[in-house]
Amino acid sequence: MIELIDHIGIVVESVEKSIKTYTEALGLNLLEIEDNEVFGVKIAFLKVGDTLVELIEPTFDGTMASTFLQKKGEGLHHIAFKVDNINNILTRLKDIGIPLIHETPQSGGLGALVAFMHPSASNNVYIEFIEKSEK
Repeated sequence: MIELIDHIGIVVESVEKSIKTYTEALGLNLLEIEDNEVFGVKIAFLKVGDTLVELIEPTFDGTMASTFLQKKGEGLHHIAFKVDNINNILTRLKDIGIPLIHETPQSGGLGALVAFMHPSASNNVYIEFIEKSEK
């Protein structure tokens, strides 16, 4: 099931402009910046302890992140839970009637498999499940 909180996703208008606050003011370490075409975003990965902060910049319209930015502005987008088997958790959630945005895993950042639960099932918070490949 759920192992730990893997990361917190924050939607921003500009990754480059936002990085300064998180690195210089808060002292977080920037691991890398990655473009993810599946989700239409640019992501800056910042490390704090064993958890990541993801700064997420939409790269084109019509994506989850761009819709969020247009409707709500910059801010907390999701909490991601690391799981040991993403297919098992998605099957279990479907079986008990929890609405999902993704019923099958998608290609996420840093080579992980990810899927989102619909926010209507979790107090209007996007919940992401992430299964990382062993490296």
